[in-house]
Amino acid sequence: MTANTAQGKRVRKYYLELERRLRNGDLTLAGEVVGNYDTNSDVHTQVLLRTDTATSGGPPEWVTLWKEARGDQKQMGKVMRGMIKAKGVKDPRVYQAVENIHNQSVWNFDGWTRQFLKENGVKVSAAAEAMNKNQLNVREQFSDTFCKRLMDMDTPTVQSIRKLAEEIKLATLPYTKFHELQEYKPKHDEKGNPVPCGKRARQIESAHRRSQKRLATIERCKALNVRHAATG
Repeated sequence: MTANTAQGKRVRKYYLELERRLRNGDLTLAGEVVGNYDTNSDVHTQVLLRTDTATSGGPPEWVTLWKEARGDQKQMGKVMRGMIKAKGVKDPRVYQAVENIHNQSVWNFDGWTRQFLKENGVKVSAAAEAMNKNQLNVREQFSDTFCKRLMDMDTPTVQSIRKLAEEIKLATLPYTKFHELQEYKPKHDEKGNPVPCGKRARQIESAHRRSQKRLATIERCKALNVRHAATG
């Protein structure tokens, strides 16, 4: 706080404001979420300022459910990739094509995933990072159905594999449309840019860890005060 920098002045001003509000009996900050700007990576995150035991419950339930769905989808993708290779189809472009058809069945678009994400302003390494829990579950079921039907094929070719994926896509689209899963509906940051689910989940988890550290610091300070009072 004593650093003669813009960030240091911002932090000092922030704590002075906290002190002023505390002296006036304003305790509304107990559950406030504020924005935090990381100058090193040029990203905005949200910081949880709760300092009561309610934070020990962990992040919101949807974060845990999303992580579980993401893990299941990843595992099923590995199984699908291995089965394609086991059937004697070595071309890596086959798996990429099938994965793209997966994404088409969830989001209901034509063309390639990279172009779709670019048009929606989404920057992710994997399309699944931009999907919510329900969309990830659809992708997992798509992979499961694909593997079961691929297992029954004796000598699959590149063309027959693509055809199989297209058939499953056509069967999946009515479901995704009915449940309105085909639309990409991201949250947005302070600049109005879409924030994928994966990034949001990690931001919330990071904020929770910081909050837990604050709680631990407060508990240590209380223990020290008690110790000093007993010895003093």
